[in-house]
Amino acid sequence: MIFLALAVHTGYAQDSVKTKMKVRPNADLKLSDKQSLALQDINKSYMQSTQDIRKNKSLSKEDQKTKLDALQAERSGKIKEVLDAEQYAKWQQNREQMMAKADRYKHRSGKKGKSPREVPAKELGFTDSQVEELKAINKEYMAKGMALRGLDKDEKKTKMKALKDERQQKIKTALGDENYGKYETWEKERMKGMKEGMKDRKKKAPAAENL
Repeated sequence: MIFLALAVHTGYAQDSVKTKMKVRPNADLKLSDKQSLALQDINKSYMQSTQDIRKNKSLSKEDQKTKLDALQAERSGKIKEVLDAEQYAKWQQNREQMMAKADRYKHRSGKKGKSPREVPAKELGFTDSQVEELKAINKEYMAKGMALRGLDKDEKKTKMKALKDERQQKIKTALGDENYGKYETWEKERMKGMKEGMKDRKKKAPAAENL
């Protein structure tokens, strides 16, 4: 569940970006049930279309970018039809903030030269095919988690739990019992490090504001 909870709050700017676990980007929009369901459908369709474009190896990077930009514009238009003017303005503000966080995260990862999500295949003894299967599983369940963003807290928690169980079973099937144990240990350590990093940044933030 930790993996999915982090993934849900990455926004749509970077698939691999993880932000604060307790942030709920749409919580301040005060959505009606009808609006929540509509946003959920729009986001689910958007994530699926995004994955289809990224998986299309016949497209050049430039073509992919053009199609993704058009897809984002289409999504924004649909969301604008669902929300009132005040809600849409707030949604845009939330999205811009998440994209800014994504850029900062990408910059930090680039300096280190390695993404914290990158599975150390050689260290864990995984084959290339197992690593690729892991990436596909994680990407699939991140997209499913993103589609739950508009739900209320209790319903979201229940469905996230079901997604977590489903994801773990798929990974276990892909890796086998022994390798799954290695992966589970590695992922727990990675999440622990990420949470500690978040705490450190929170501690440093007040000091920076006083400079």
